[in-house]
Amino acid sequence: MKNMSKLTQPKNLRKMISRSAILALVVACLVYGYQLYGQWSRDIDMPAENHTAGFIAATQMLEDGSKVVLFKPDGTMVESPEYKAGYSDKDPVWRPDGNRLFFISDRAENAQNIFRWNIDAGQLSRKTYNSRSKGNLSFLPNSSPNANKKALVISGGFVLEFNPVTATTQQVLPPVAKERVATDEQSGATGQFDAAYQKLGLSFKEARWTPDERFVVAVMRREVGETLIVQELNSTNPPIPLVAGDKVEFDIDPITGKILFLVLNFRLFDEQNPPSEFVKDGKLVLPFRHMIAMVDPAKMSTPQTANQATTVLIQSKTDDIAFHRMSISPDGAMFMIVDGRLDMTRGQVEPRTLVVMPFTENAASVATPIVQDKIYEPAWSPDSNKIVFVKYNAKDQRAIWTINRDGSEMKSISKEAGDFSFPKFSPQK
Repeated sequence: MKNMSKLTQPKNLRKMISRSAILALVVACLVYGYQLYGQWSRDIDMPAENHTAGFIAATQMLEDGSKVVLFKPDGTMVESPEYKAGYSDKDPVWRPDGNRLFFISDRAENAQNIFRWNIDAGQLSRKTYNSRSKGNLSFLPNSSPNANKKALVISGGFVLEFNPVTATTQQVLPPVAKERVATDEQSGATGQFDAAYQKLGLSFKEARWTPDERFVVAVMRREVGETLIVQELNSTNPPIPLVAGDKVEFDIDPITGKILFLVLNFRLFDEQNPPSEFVKDGKLVLPFRHMIAMVDPAKMSTPQTANQATTVLIQSKTDDIAFHRMSISPDGAMFMIVDGRLDMTRGQVEPRTLVVMPFTENAASVATPIVQDKIYEPAWSPDSNKIVFVKYNAKDQRAIWTINRDGSEMKSISKEAGDFSFPKFSPQK
């Protein structure tokens, strides 16, 4: 019996070890499967790839509300799912890979939240769930490794980072206090940060990352007008103001990260204490009213170095020459603006000409008029060869048109389907 016990014990032990290993593997698979199901059940989103090359997203303005729509290359209009009269959709933004379209809407809880449209599946998913309204969603440039994984959005006057997969947000600007304290606890940087932002504006209007995610460029609202600021992330450096005026616009070169910006009715940051170079015979004399300039954020660390690194491309001293709707081409080689006259009573530029010019210091000397008409909300195609825009048609509708960047082959896309705003090409080529 003793000999028998010695022979069978190793076999029993091997069986026990084998069963334990199998049980451990089954438990691991169950845990992984449960986690995977949890993620999948929260974010069912198939098919993974959508085919949207040549598609144009826009907002259709209706008598009661507004609706995000798509136009296919053949001109067919596709309406976003689950729309009801009275909803207000806005800000359609393509994910950088073109596989999804995001937009802001009050389709739930009477608050503007983020929605995602899986076009091929005809499926709409709500991505944020609180009562604080959102606006001005922007993804990283296509060239960034995290392009499809994160975006910035304005909520409650703050800049938040939005994760489109987990549908979570976290505050980016102003920087969260505990993060600043952890970085520089003894230097009093927290108080300096708060004071710096309070001097620059009351709330944020728009914000975007540079391609390397090192900087956030943002427009802040002031008591009068707006301010453009640059904040270096993961740094205790305070925000750097670039320009102030009644209205500020900007774009970022998706290749180099250089900032192109314009200002309407230029203002000083501190009008009570103007720089000496702006005072002549005891009077304030500003060098221009409207201006377009560029700057490389990597070459500046203080307001003084920002001024030294800034190159003025175009300036105007009269309201008869003003600019808006500035946009850099996806290849970074050129930019376009809408030239017009500033109507000070309305605070708006009356459009006159769509102009394209190289993104260089001598831009103004080689500017090319593309369309001499009232052009609204132009945007580039992903290959930088076409421009989509809004122009009134014969029925006085805000129609969508496209044109080659050399001014040839202007084509009506929406025909007489209604009134539209802010058309955007899919980034797929």
